Amino acid sequence: MLMGYSEKSLFFPGKPLYRNLEINPSQLLRTRETPTAMLTLPTKIRRKKQPYIAIRSRLSRRQLERQAIVFLTELRSYMVTNAFDVIGPAYFRFNAFEDNGEADMEFGFFTDKQYTVPYPMRSGLLPGGTFTTVTWQGEYSRLDDVNLVLLGWGAINKIAWEDAKIDGAGFEGCRLAIFHKTPRIEPNAENLLTELAILHKTAA
Repeated sequence: MLMGYSEKSLFFPGKPLYRNLEINPSQLLRTRETPTAMLTLPTKIRRKKQPYIAIRSRLSRRQLERQAIVFLTELRSYMVTNAFDVIGPAYFRFNAFEDNGEADMEFGFFTDKQYTVPYPMRSGLLPGGTFTTVTWQGEYSRLDDVNLVLLGWGAINKIAWEDAKIDGAGFEGCRLAIFHKTPRIEPNAENLLTELAILHKTAA
């Protein structure tokens, strides 16, 4: 299981599980086993358009872990070899979820500007706008719960997430997992830092 995403949250996103308005998300995921784990309250923020380099793929659940490692390793190697000025955090972008369990995703890194890159890499701009975001300090195995907190918070507050129709298929506007502190630089799993963010629908 990569980054702690289970099928119910990543490939089969369903109805939010958290309906109790008295729940404090910052305490919700604390356990005796992970007493230092912390989750920020969902927060609305404005993001500018973000340059990136990524590889896009349609893949099944079984392919996710292996392909993510392959794609991110290939991208980082290319950026280091070509002396990119800035290599930002790694991210996943969840574009679309299929009923058959496949997902259309991007695996990439934030950069300081757009670059000309060889296929199958792509460079572009992630959309700016208002996002609701939460940040989780702790093991990846709990990111499923973090995702549900974010979706539940959006449902409670009647937030409309950005989406689009492309060739009749539904696509997420911009749904991200941003890995600010990973095992590559932080050996202690309790100190890993991951941000989940979803773009709000633009007012008509």
